[in-house]
Amino acid sequence: MVGVESWNPGLTNDAIDEIGNRFGVPLPPDARAVWAWHNGTFVTAQQTVIPTFGSSIFHDLETAITHGARILEARNAGDENLHPDSRWVTLARSSMSAIIDITDPLLDTSDVLVSDPMSDPRSYPIVTTSERIAWWNWAIENEVWMVGTDGLWRQNAANYPSDKTRHLI
Repeated sequence: MVGVESWNPGLTNDAIDEIGNRFGVPLPPDARAVWAWHNGTFVTAQQTVIPTFGSSIFHDLETAITHGARILEARNAGDENLHPDSRWVTLARSSMSAIIDITDPLLDTSDVLVSDPMSDPRSYPIVTTSERIAWWNWAIENEVWMVGTDGLWRQNAANYPSDKTRHLI
């Protein structure tokens, strides 16, 4: 099955420290908890579909760090909506990725931003990492996301909220 059984086991605190040190990116406690839970998803040679969580790709920590840095670099190369002193790690990658702002690793809770290349992240709802995960739970409980009989995640767009909170899922 692709949907559920394609999740990597979580990382140990030592592994999170090693990856963070290697990339020069210390992670705040809530971001650490995400990758201690699961270190993203993986694809096997037999899979023709990239495993997703709901509608987003959940990367391993190394890929999440490098993807977040690329998104931030591209944003800071523009003329508006710059975040020059920020550090981002990708929580969920899709057409509009969810980015954890890890600029201050000493904060107990970090903001999750929506990174849309065409808009300022502040134009979308900003929540903490735990609030974002609570929205993921909401999506499962309200059948916005479900695992089909083939083991793939499916979406029911009709069950998404109709306001800006839809971007929190």
